[in-house]
Amino acid sequence: MAPNDRTPDTAQLLEQATVHHRAGRAGEAAQAYARLLEIEPGHTAALHRFGVLHLQVGRPEKAARLIARAVEGGARHPAVLADLGGALLAAGRAEPAARALRQSLERDPANPSVLLVLGNALHALGRPEEAIKSYEEALRLEPKNAGAHANLGLMQQKLGRPDAARETMARAIALAPDNPDMHYNAGTVLEAQGHLDDAASAYRRAIALAPDMVSAHINLGAVHLEADRFEEAVDAYRKAVEIEPGAALAHANMASALHALGRYDESIVANRAALTIEPENLTALVNLAQAQQESGDPDAAVETFERVLAVRPDHVNALANMAIALQEAGRRDEAAKTYDFERLVQIRPAAVPDGYPDMAAFVEDLKRYIYGHPTLVWDRPAKSTTKGSQTLELLTGDDPAAHALEQVLRGAVQAYIDDFLTAPDGPYRGAVPTHWRIVSWAVVLRSGGHQLPHVHPSGFASGIFYVNLPDAVGRDEGGAAGCVRFGPSRMGGPAGESQQDFLRRTVTPELGLTVLFPSYFWHHTVPFESEEHRICVAFDAVPN
Repeated sequence: MAPNDRTPDTAQLLEQATVHHRAGRAGEAAQAYARLLEIEPGHTAALHRFGVLHLQVGRPEKAARLIARAVEGGARHPAVLADLGGALLAAGRAEPAARALRQSLERDPANPSVLLVLGNALHALGRPEEAIKSYEEALRLEPKNAGAHANLGLMQQKLGRPDAARETMARAIALAPDNPDMHYNAGTVLEAQGHLDDAASAYRRAIALAPDMVSAHINLGAVHLEADRFEEAVDAYRKAVEIEPGAALAHANMASALHALGRYDESIVANRAALTIEPENLTALVNLAQAQQESGDPDAAVETFERVLAVRPDHVNALANMAIALQEAGRRDEAAKTYDFERLVQIRPAAVPDGYPDMAAFVEDLKRYIYGHPTLVWDRPAKSTTKGSQTLELLTGDDPAAHALEQVLRGAVQAYIDDFLTAPDGPYRGAVPTHWRIVSWAVVLRSGGHQLPHVHPSGFASGIFYVNLPDAVGRDEGGAAGCVRFGPSRMGGPAGESQQDFLRRTVTPELGLTVLFPSYFWHHTVPFESEEHRICVAFDAVPN
C-alpha cells in the first residue's frame, strides 16, 4: 500500500469509491473520489482512478488533467501512463498521447493493448507506417486480438493495400463474428474501395448486431447516397435520427438525399434541423445554399456560401457552387474572381523524374504500371467516369514508376502553390495548408468515354498528367474531342441552357503535360472516338 493510502479516512473513501466504480455506480464513485481529493488533493491513486472514471463517462479532457496530476505526483506505473495516453488521445491530443504510451511501453514493452492504442495515436498523427508497425507488434504478442486486426486493416487501406486490407478485416471478423465494430470497420474498407453493395451488407450486419449503432446507419446512408439510391439513403438517415435526434450529420446528409430526389422543401427542413443542432454545420449550410439556388434565390445562396467560407475559406463545394450562384444572380465580375480560368488553370510540361532518360520512357513505364495495377476496374460504380476504368491510390508499393510519379506530381504541385495559391487575394484567401500529401489515381477511357462534371472535394490543388492520347484527341470538327473543359455546372450533371453564357475554358491535352487548377473548379471531358485508350493520372494535394 502506498503511503497516502494509510490515512483511515482516505483509505475508507478510496475503498468506497472503488466498490462503486467497479459496480458501475459512476455518480456514487465520483462523490467518494471527490471527497477524498478534498482531504488529500495529491492522492495519486484517487487522481488516477477518478480520471479513469471521467474517461469512461465521456469526459476525456477532465480525465487527462486528473491522470496527469497523478503522474506528476509520482505515479509512473505503466498502467497509469497508458491510461494517460488513452485519455489524451480521446481528447484529441495525439502527440502527447503517443509520448505517454511510449513511456508506458518502456516499462512494460510486451503489452498488446498499449501497442494497439499507440497505433491509434500514430494513425491520428498521420503516420500510418508507424501505426502498422505498432499493430503488427501487438498481433505478434496477441495473434487473436480482433481489434488489432481491424485497425491494421484500416491502415492497410489508407496506404493503398486493398487486398491486404480486406484479408485482414476478414480475419478480424472471423475472430469476433458477433462484434458489430468488426463489421462496421469492414464496411468502411469496402466502401473506400468502391465495393458499395458489399459495404452495405457489412453495415447491415453491424446493425443486426447493434440496432442502435447510429454510425452504421449513417454510413449505410452514405453508401446508398454514393450509389444514387436516394430513397434508401433517406430511410437509413431517418433511422439514424430516430435513434439519435441530435445527430446533425444524419440530418444534413438526409437533406442531400432529399435534394437529389427533388424534394427541396423537405431538404430545407432537414437542413434547418441540422443547423438547429449545429448552427455552423458546413454540410447543412452548403445544402441549404443549394436549395436556395434551386428555389430561384441565388443572392440568398451566395450569402449562405459566404457563411461557409468565413469558417473554411478552402471549402471546395462552397466555392464551386457559389460561382454558379453569382453568375445566376448576374454578378459575373464577382464570379470571375473565383473562376479565373485564364490565370488559375496552368498548363506546364512535367519534369523528367530521376532514373529515366526522357519523358517518353517515363510515360511508357507509367502506362505499364497503370494497366497492371490491381485496383484498375472498368466502369467503377459511383465515379464520374463513363465508358472507362479507374484505379484507386497509385502512390503505394515499391514499383519505380510509383515513386517517379510522386516526384513529378509533388514538384508540379509545390510550384503551383508557390506561384498562384498563397497570396492573400488568392482563391483561398491565403488559407493554404503547409502540410499536404499527394493522392492520385489513373483514368483509362475507351472509345466514347468521358468524365461527367465534377470537383475534387478532398483536395485544395488538383491536376491531370497525360500518359496516353489517341490521335483523335482534338481532331473532331469542333476540335474538342477528348479535351477537358472547365466551367460551372450543377452538381452531378451537365451544364444546362441557363448556364450557356457562364465562364468556361477548354484545354487540349498533350502527352507529358500537367494541367493544374484549384480543386473547386468544375471540369469534365468531351467524348472521343478511337480504338486507342485515353490515359491520364488525376491527382489532388490533400491537407494532412
